[in-house]
Amino acid sequence: MEFFNALENSLKQYRRMANAKLEHTGIQITLDQWQVLDIIVNFAHITQAEIAAKTSKDTASITRIIGILNSKGWVARQTDPENRRKLILKVSHPGEKEYYRAAEVISKFSIAAVEGIKEKRLRKLKKIFKTITKNCE
Repeated sequence: MEFFNALENSLKQYRRMANAKLEHTGIQITLDQWQVLDIIVNFAHITQAEIAAKTSKDTASITRIIGILNSKGWVARQTDPENRRKLILKVSHPGEKEYYRAAEVISKFSIAAVEGIKEKRLRKLKKIFKTITKNCE
């Protein structure tokens, strides 16, 4: 249990610091919003359910985040002409601009967060986390 508490504390601190860095630089996006935007930028014609799976968030949270991104004018929802029940998400030019601004800050912060940890250990940790995820399915 101590392992999972330490992991959860690390993730919470990472998110807290990432959001503080974004806010400090004047970027009006949270880490969660950026993660959703990142997926929309990199995966054309992705559904909200697929975004939820990729981020390990529930669909209600994804819907809320997409609503926020839409209200900021960064993402547009369009009905798929081939399947009227499906929405296509597109990133606007201002959304793309904010995405790349935030990506630069997040990249620098992420590198700083793992500073002092050798690449070999990071690869091993990633493998361990994948195994834990698989064991919990």
